Amino acid sequence: MFSSRLVKHSKLLLRHADKFLRYKSDVLPEKSREEVAAGMRRLQAALRQRDRKQIESRAEELDA
Repeated sequence: MFSSRLVKHSKLLLRHADKFLRYKSDVLPEKSREEVAAGMRRLQAALRQRDRKQIESRAEELDA
């Protein structure tokens, strides 16, 4: 079915963050990799809960 623009953007953001981790995993410090991975997990959890405000805040955190 149709999903909101925020959900589409968040799923795309997750895809790009995953790609970023795969491309840069050899040059990123461990702390940075863990921060990005944790942000991805938090956004995925918010998407599963379907909480619009939480999705928006988690997406902003990951995008920053």
